[in-house]
Amino acid sequence: MSIFGDRGHDTHPRRGLFGLTPESDTFLHLDLMRFIASMRIVLVHFAPRLGLTHAQVDGMNAFVDVFFVISGIVISHVYHARIAQPGAFRTFLVARVARLVPLHVLATLAFVGIGLLSAMVGLAVNDADKYDLSCLPPSLLLTHAIIGCDKPVFNFVSWSISAEFAMYLLFPLLMAAGLWRRWLLVVLAAGFVALFSWADPGWWLRTYDHGVLRAVPAFLLGMGLHLYRAELGRIALPGWLFVPAVAGLVAAMTLVGAGLAVLGLSYGCVVLLFILDRRPETHSPLLRYLAPLGQLTYSIYMLHPLFHAIALALVAQRIAHLEGMALHLATLASLPVLIGVSYLSLVLFETPARRWIRARWGAPRDKGAAG
Repeated sequence: MSIFGDRGHDTHPRRGLFGLTPESDTFLHLDLMRFIASMRIVLVHFAPRLGLTHAQVDGMNAFVDVFFVISGIVISHVYHARIAQPGAFRTFLVARVARLVPLHVLATLAFVGIGLLSAMVGLAVNDADKYDLSCLPPSLLLTHAIIGCDKPVFNFVSWSISAEFAMYLLFPLLMAAGLWRRWLLVVLAAGFVALFSWADPGWWLRTYDHGVLRAVPAFLLGMGLHLYRAELGRIALPGWLFVPAVAGLVAAMTLVGAGLAVLGLSYGCVVLLFILDRRPETHSPLLRYLAPLGQLTYSIYMLHPLFHAIALALVAQRIAHLEGMALHLATLASLPVLIGVSYLSLVLFETPARRWIRARWGAPRDKGAAG
């Protein structure tokens, strides 16, 4: 019997690692996948200081597409039945702003501070273009994955949050189309993949340069999966498939690299995990213990560039002058620290900020909405 296999029928959320509690038992496999994906994205950006080459990790950028599919699933799960109600769209947007914007603004302004302080003391910075203040307005307004800036700036990973918000604005229209004809969303997702692949080979690598294109088919696929949840829930799959599915995806990303094949495998892996999550009675104790780590996903994703700039580029390299194996080991040792910092951010900053915005602007808490 696998540690991720069939272990009992308790479906009540319980405390997991770090005392975190899942929002619900609805998406435990996907929650754990989100945490794994965030750490793999960290690996991509920390690769040079771990002695890894770009070719070894570039395929793992597709984990961002995994995020987009999961987002489509979760947003549809929480809001599909009420998005058309009077005032519901405003409540929806306030809830998403409350969850995503505070840390985005904090991280962006932290990079602005680094750029200004470096200029004041005459300290050269890596990638000086990253601190271009002309790109600050579109970055703060989350339009930079669509329009407003032609280079990665400040907290560069926030391009994906910009792309997410574009999908949020389209969500009511897309859900209306999906409720009219469920198959339409899946057909649109496949159609956009085909269209983008024909018109823009390599579109799956876009980030600041119109990275919203990557969000469109992935988010549509996630919405479609939710609308077909009853049919997919009738597929009985053993829980132990989680480990080989995720391990196989990581292996493909490493060995094959970025491309349409890996993108398809990424989509397929989310489909498989969604099917596993349709049968919560099969969730094992270990899965229930680890899945709440998914709550740290956004914190890890948004903070790791800032952590990299301060802990590794400044402290480890410029101050401690670490290089070679010493730098590799220091980078590896910094990963638990990053997780700890992300936990503190979630508990001490993000959650209070979210509650304040919801209380101020009248958005009730949406149980089950992932961050």
